[in-house]
Amino acid sequence: MPSPAFTLDDFQFLGKYHPSVNYGQILESDKARFASIRNRVKGLIDAATNDGDIAWKTVVSILNPSGRTAKDYWCAVYPPGGDNKSFAPQIAAIVLVRGIEFCFCLGAGEGSFANPDDRLRNQRYFAAVRERLRMLPEPLRAQLRALPESWRFRTRWRLPDAVGEFDTADAWLDFAGSAEGAGAGISRYLSVQEAIERGQLLADDFRAVIALFSSMLHHLDGAPLEQLKEVPRPQPTPEPHSPRVWLVAAGEGARLWDRFRNDGEIAMGMAPLGDLRDYATKDAAAEALRAARDDDGEPINDALACFEFVHVMRPDDIVYAKRGLDQLLGVGIVTSDYI
Repeated sequence: MPSPAFTLDDFQFLGKYHPSVNYGQILESDKARFASIRNRVKGLIDAATNDGDIAWKTVVSILNPSGRTAKDYWCAVYPPGGDNKSFAPQIAAIVLVRGIEFCFCLGAGEGSFANPDDRLRNQRYFAAVRERLRMLPEPLRAQLRALPESWRFRTRWRLPDAVGEFDTADAWLDFAGSAEGAGAGISRYLSVQEAIERGQLLADDFRAVIALFSSMLHHLDGAPLEQLKEVPRPQPTPEPHSPRVWLVAAGEGARLWDRFRNDGEIAMGMAPLGDLRDYATKDAAAEALRAARDDDGEPINDALACFEFVHVMRPDDIVYAKRGLDQLLGVGIVTSDYI
């Protein structure tokens, strides 16, 4: 079993490839270094779970995601009832440029499936997990409230070390149990120096994290929904939807304007991504765009456009179609969701 310890050179090496590059074009010695770091991440989860009596599923990130160099490596355990880690609650350790993140978190809620029935089954399981979080019984809520201040309630894993987006466990549970809660996490961070000093004791640290949140995984995996009692929560008064105003390019040279006008629709030129509903977050859209393109640029604006086109634009919003930077072609009202 590889030693689950990391050196300053390891963290600096990961920083060498930010942003990521084509994995096939790097030096063989660097490929070996990537493999060594990943093997030690695998050693971390093997050591942390080798004496447990719980049949957790385990997973380690792939060596070269989408054929590119990895920005970090992670390992995780998730419940036996979960088919796919991305649609399951999990306990993870992430080795990043800035140190190590331990977290209890939800999967991203996205992934590719050859069989539509598999997708539907995983989506239903994930929806049930979020519902169980929303109706979490008081003993488990109290456990989260009692966490030391070193644990941060976050909207997402991989975020920079910070105080956290939520002041209380209950506020985090409200978010994690909502439709927007995919990727929500409770994280504790080790700096590079702390991670180096822990050495092989990182396996003990990760084992303790797994033990800390194992009752949560058990509950989220198996508590029958019909036996759960709703936790009384104050219901905010919904605010009326104020129409947003959008500016949409009608393609190069306004080539799509006739289609927009005649068919009463607007579209985006993101054909390589397929159905944009497959990407539940901006990060997911950005990852798909990176994989589809040959350049090393970060598709921040395009990823945001894809996300907002599906998840933010709503009926009654106002859309202006344009040619170039300064010519408006027409205006319309959105009458449906993304189709």
